[in-house]
Amino acid sequence: MMPAGSDLLETGRRQLDAGDVKAAAVAFEQAFIVRPGLIDAYRSTTVSAALRELCLLAHSTIRDHHMQRYALVLEPLQAAFGASSLQRVCAFTRIFHGLDPVPTLHPLQRPSYHCFPGLRAQPWWGTEPFSWRQPLVQAADEICAELEAAIGDSTLPLQPYVPETHAEPGWEALRGQLAWGSLHLLKAGLTTELADTFPRSVSAVKSLPLAQIDGQAPEAFFSVLRPGARIPPHTGLANTKLTVHLPLRVNRDCRLTVGGEQRNWLQGSVLVFDDSFVHEACNLGQTERVVLITEIWHPELTAAERQGLSAVVASYEQWHRHVRATVEAET
Repeated sequence: MMPAGSDLLETGRRQLDAGDVKAAAVAFEQAFIVRPGLIDAYRSTTVSAALRELCLLAHSTIRDHHMQRYALVLEPLQAAFGASSLQRVCAFTRIFHGLDPVPTLHPLQRPSYHCFPGLRAQPWWGTEPFSWRQPLVQAADEICAELEAAIGDSTLPLQPYVPETHAEPGWEALRGQLAWGSLHLLKAGLTTELADTFPRSVSAVKSLPLAQIDGQAPEAFFSVLRPGARIPPHTGLANTKLTVHLPLRVNRDCRLTVGGEQRNWLQGSVLVFDDSFVHEACNLGQTERVVLITEIWHPELTAAERQGLSAVVASYEQWHRHVRATVEAET
C-alpha cells in the first residue's frame, strides 16, 4: 500500500540527505499525488512551519531534478545546432519551473501552461505567409464529403467536446452535451481509430507544420457547434502554437472572437489565431457550424527550438506518467 503523503515527504527528505536526488524527487512527487493539498502547503498559514519548509524542499528538489533531465535531453540538440540556438528553450524551462518570472504579456494573452519567451504575440494571423493554406482549402470539398458520409454512420457518433467531468464554472451548458460535438482524428499527438474513415482529411492535416508536443499536440478534429450554442471565453495551453480552422459548413451568424476582435468563418478560407489569447465562439444561426480544427507551430520557433521544446515537454510528461503509475500500482 502506498504510504501517506506526510510519510512520503519524510521518505523524500531521508533520500535527499543520503544524496539520492532522483529517489527523493520521486517520493516528493508521489506525496503530492497522494495528497494534492500538499502542493500549495508551503504557502499556507494553517499548517506548521516545519511542513511548509518540507513542502518547499519537495518543490525545489523536483524542480532541480527536472532541470537536470532537461540538460541531458538537450545535449544532443546543442551539439547538432549549437548551444546558442537553444537559449530560448533553456529560458522557457526556467520560466516553467518558477526560477524566472513569466514575461510581460498582452492583457488578453494568458497561456494556462507554457509561456515561451520572445515570440510575437498577436491574436490573429493572416494566412498569406503560410504556403500550406491553399492546398488545405483545395482539399475542403473532399474533407467535407468524408465527414458527411461519416456523420450518417451511427457507429461514428459525435462526442461531446466538453466532458461531463469538466468542473470549470461557465461551461454548464456544454458539459457532456452535443451542443458542441467533435470527432477527433488526432488526439494528444496520436492518430485515433477514426483515421481510416477519413484518409483524405488526415492526409491534409498531416501536410501542415503540426505542433509536435509529447502527450499534448497535435490535435485535429471536426468541431460541430449547433444552433444557439456558445463557447465561453477561455485560453489554450501555450503560446508556442497557432490554431487553424478550416470552415466546412458555416452561416453568417456564427462568429469567433480572439483577443477582443471578432471575425466570421467564411467558406473557402482559413482562420489562423493564437489560442493563448482569450477567445470565444457562438453560433446564432439556424444551421450547424462545422470546422476542421488543428494546430501548427508558432512560425517564429526555429527547427532547433521546436525539437528542444518537444524534448523538454516529453521529459516532463514521461516523468509524471512514470510517477503516477507507481502510485496507481500501489493503491
